[in-house]
Amino acid sequence: PITLPAASSSLPPKEKKRSSKKVKKTKKRKAEEATRPMVQLTPEEQQRYDYFLLEAVRQEFLKHYDVTFALLQHCLSINPYAASAHHRLSQYYLYLKQPKQAIACLQKAVEAEPNEYWYIQALANLCLEQGETEQAQQLYEEMTRRFPNRSQEPLYCLLDIYGRSNDYAKLIDVLNRMEAQSGKSERISMEKYRIYLQMNDDTNAQREILSLVHEYPAEPRYRVLLGDYNLLKGHNDEAYRLYREVLAEDPSNAQARYALATYYEQTGDKAHYAQRSEEHTSELQSLP
Repeated sequence: PITLPAASSSLPPKEKKRSSKKVKKTKKRKAEEATRPMVQLTPEEQQRYDYFLLEAVRQEFLKHYDVTFALLQHCLSINPYAASAHHRLSQYYLYLKQPKQAIACLQKAVEAEPNEYWYIQALANLCLEQGETEQAQQLYEEMTRRFPNRSQEPLYCLLDIYGRSNDYAKLIDVLNRMEAQSGKSERISMEKYRIYLQMNDDTNAQREILSLVHEYPAEPRYRVLLGDYNLLKGHNDEAYRLYREVLAEDPSNAQARYALATYYEQTGDKAHYAQRSEEHTSELQSLP
């Protein structure tokens, strides 16, 4: 007789991973909800809160700002942990040129609603504007982790922060994360190339330019750039070969012609350098 194997209660490896991720996310969400500051309103209190918040919005539309401010404060007397009221109140403190109070309000809004993207973004942006760079950096990094599908803007902000402090390693890390999300791009590769040069990381700098040459073989400017890199590193023969290769395909390529003139200047070939300079001057004079 043929006996069928007993049905397995275990999940396939992929399903196990998915299931375990879901469990972790659920546990994390429950932990956040447990620590989130909140007050349990009665139905009547919730109705009162909603009424005064809506009235505050109406008064703001009518440009009755003093009344709006008072109504928002009244909302917080009903529910001190109301994120929406704290968020709106922060805008008034900014208008009153009291950024510290505005930051405090936004912090309370984030504490009350930690999964609200816009509250964290508003707090991070305000911290950055007020020179609270370390706190802004932490918030943007948190946003990239909590909201991976909306992390492009926080990543750009992190580029700005790490760029100001010349933190090259972190800049490269952010660019790699951007590349992992959106795919390889000329702009990211060029930025990584520039940073690797500043880091004196010749291996990775050359790798980035070579990747562009291979990715865009019909684009001559990357071969010229690779020539410039070789000239910078003293590989004069290879630089000359690349410039000549581009000019053989397109004798009018201005970038390659200028690069070749620079090559002649740096290698001390005064005759060829003078010739290239004269040709360039003549071309400029012939322009209408």
